[in-house]
Amino acid sequence: IYIVLFTHLSYNKIMKICTFNVLNLFLNMDKYDGQDLNTITELEWATLSPNFGDVQRNKSIFELTGLAQAILDINADAYILPEVGGYHSLKNFNEYFLNSQYKVIVKEENSFRGIFVGYLVKKEFDYEIESFSHEKIKVGEELKTLSRNLNVVTLSKDKKVLCHLIGVHLKSQRNDEKSKDIDFMDVREAELAKIVEIHDRVSANTTAPIFIGGDFNFDLLVSGRQESKSILNTDLIDIHQLKQSSDRERCTFVFFQSMGSVVVKQQLDFLLFDKKFSPLIDKQLSGTYYFKNEYGDSLGLPESRFEKSLMPSDHLPLVIVFDHTK
Repeated sequence: IYIVLFTHLSYNKIMKICTFNVLNLFLNMDKYDGQDLNTITELEWATLSPNFGDVQRNKSIFELTGLAQAILDINADAYILPEVGGYHSLKNFNEYFLNSQYKVIVKEENSFRGIFVGYLVKKEFDYEIESFSHEKIKVGEELKTLSRNLNVVTLSKDKKVLCHLIGVHLKSQRNDEKSKDIDFMDVREAELAKIVEIHDRVSANTTAPIFIGGDFNFDLLVSGRQESKSILNTDLIDIHQLKQSSDRERCTFVFFQSMGSVVVKQQLDFLLFDKKFSPLIDKQLSGTYYFKNEYGDSLGLPESRFEKSLMPSDHLPLVIVFDHTK
C-alpha cells in the first residue's frame, strides 16, 4: 500500500480526530534484534513472535505496515483505537512503525479478550492530556464491569480545552461466554446508556465538543434496535448523519460468506457528537477513510474476500475534521 502524506491541518485552528479498529494489534518486540522491518519476511517475522502459553502472536508485518501507512496518511491529531493488545503493544507500534510521533494512552481494564481501547495523540503540538476511566455498568439489577476499558480523554492547549474523546468498544455479538443472551444486546444497551450518561456529565462542565468514537458492534442507525434506546432522545448524531451519506458511503465493515458472496455492508464504527457542534465540522474532509494501493488510489469497499484479505484491518477508519476556534 502506498501512502501520500497530507499536509497536517492543525498548525493553527483545525483538528482531526480518527477512530480506527486496528484488529488484534498485538506486538511483542522482546525477541527483536535490530532486523530491518522494511525488508523482513513474514517467515522471519513469525520467529520473533511469542509462541508460548496464551500469549497472543504478533500481528503480521504486512498488516502492521498497512496500519502504520493508513495512520500516517490520515495524519490525525488524535486516534481512538479499539482492539489494542495492551499498553506495550501500542507503545511498540508507535516506536517501531510510527517513528514515536505519538503519545500513547491505554488503560488495561475489563477486557475478556485482552484487547483494549487505546489512544494516540500527536506529540508535535504538545497537547495537554487528561484521562479518566469508568468501569461499572448496571445490566438489569446486576452490577457488571464494562466489556472494555472506557476512558474520557481531554485534549487542551495553553489551558484551553479543545475537545473530549470517549473511546468505545461495545460488547461483541459473538457469544464467547455461553451467555443466555445470545448476542449480548442487554450488555450493549447498558454500555451505551453508561456512555450517554458520561457524555452528559462531561457536557455539563465544558463548552468544548465531545466526540464518542469507536466500534459499537451494531448499526446505531438501523431503527428499532434495542441497544440504541438511550440515544434516541438525545442530540447526538454521527458524522455520516451530518453528511447525509448513503448506506454504502457510511459502511465501515463488510462481511462475506465462506463462498465469497457479500452478506452485509454495514456501519459498525461511529463518531458521535452533539449536533450543536455541527457548524464546527468540515463535512468535505470528514467521513470514512479508504485504504490505498501502491499508487495512492483509494481502494474503496472490498468486493471480495480476497480484497478484504489485503486490508490491514477488517474495519475502515472514520475521521472528523473540525475548527476548535469557532
